[in-house]
Amino acid sequence: VSEQVNYSLSFDGNDDYVDLGTNLLSGFGDFSISLWVNTTGTDQVIIQQRNGGFNGEHQLQINGYGNPNFWTYSDGW
Repeated sequence: VSEQVNYSLSFDGNDDYVDLGTNLLSGFGDFSISLWVNTTGTDQVIIQQRNGGFNGEHQLQINGYGNPNFWTYSDGW
């Protein structure tokens, strides 16, 4: 019988983040993201990948209405 280990991360809203490395969302292929988010604020960035500028950026954000927005930037929006 294998033992399952379950845990979650908790953030206080002050400069909290998890660094998953530079290759999580890199490349040009398809990808998917699955997550649960409990947010009480607005305009919060949930996931972001950047290469030091805007080119190559991916971002998942909760907007001011509590709705998710996802976009990518590669030589234009």
